[in-house]
Amino acid sequence: MIRFLSQISVFVGLLGLGFATLQGQSTAWIDYSRPHYKFAVVKTGLHRISGQTLQNAGINLSSLDPRQIRIYSRGQEIPLFIPGEWDGVLSPTEFIEFVAERNTGKDDAALYASPTEQAHPSRSLFTDTIYCFLTWNSNPGALRFATELDTAAFQYPAIPFYERSISWAPGVGGSTYHNGTVYSGGSLNPEMEPGEGFAAMYGVERKRGAYFNTSFAPFAPAWSPLR
Repeated sequence: MIRFLSQISVFVGLLGLGFATLQGQSTAWIDYSRPHYKFAVVKTGLHRISGQTLQNAGINLSSLDPRQIRIYSRGQEIPLFIPGEWDGVLSPTEFIEFVAERNTGKDDAALYASPTEQAHPSRSLFTDTIYCFLTWNSNPGALRFATELDTAAFQYPAIPFYERSISWAPGVGGSTYHNGTVYSGGSLNPEMEPGEGFAAMYGVERKRGAYFNTSFAPFAPAWSPLR
């Protein structure tokens, strides 16, 4: 497995083709006549793949037109930013940039009788890693970020702050896990019970002007805490 460090210090492994078909996920995006390269994303944010990395993975850059490159995540094509792709050449010093999201607990909700019973929707019960696929073909219309031409952006008035709802798992490294009901002898219910999973805390984050609201309230579950 080839590993490289991305622009924002996120490790991404570029691997050979490998598909895992998920229940309910369409595979219509797969072009079986083309190669696909699989890489792992473990943190949400901006990611960069250099031409040198692709070359190290065995891709012949001289036969690769960057205007044809596509990246898929969760079966959906995501927009890319490839500076200078208009010349049809991707050199080892050029790069591909894109925004990718790590795996969350969104799909884990299906394990519970009701999605409201899930303890922490943003924390997966299994892995924080999601796999994306890089490929290319001659079909037109590859998704790209649009270039912003607004020259008056710095004339807009600044807002005093912004707010967003946040949640996180308390404990060492956010690893506090609630097993649900513990029966006599320490046995557990094999089914996912209300509140089972990583404990969550919720609050409001307000930023700008060095303001941060830290008065968070613990998650109030509809189940009894473990004794």
